[in-house]
Amino acid sequence: MNALVNLEQSLAQLDPRIVGTYVFETVDSIPSGVQPFAIIHEDEGTTIVVDQEDAAGAELPATVPFARISLGAFTSLNAVGITATIAQTLASRDIPCNVIAGFHHDHLFVPVSRAAEAMRLLAGLSSQAEGWLGR
Repeated sequence: MNALVNLEQSLAQLDPRIVGTYVFETVDSIPSGVQPFAIIHEDEGTTIVVDQEDAAGAELPATVPFARISLGAFTSLNAVGITATIAQTLASRDIPCNVIAGFHHDHLFVPVSRAAEAMRLLAGLSSQAEGWLGR
């Protein structure tokens, strides 16, 4: 499958899915038994993004939970505008969004309390893009 570069095609194929609840934690080392979804090394320390249940099992401090919304669209890392369009759409409703781009898919982290609303907005954005493409 070829990665999508065209913004409208990417948006039309968003196919968002909520795949779990995650927390962002700062750690000196990754606790035994914890398999982070993402690891980000910064000058100030290491942040892990980990399933909320795994974090609780490892007795990591409780932090704000985020719903992970994975996008089904296989977008290119060179695609322009998809992250900005999604962020702008969610920001228009004051929904915080943290994005992690994988090679194949983008993953959005939004507050659990706003996940259903974020999903409705993403579905609307995808439908709108389908209209632009004349589907």
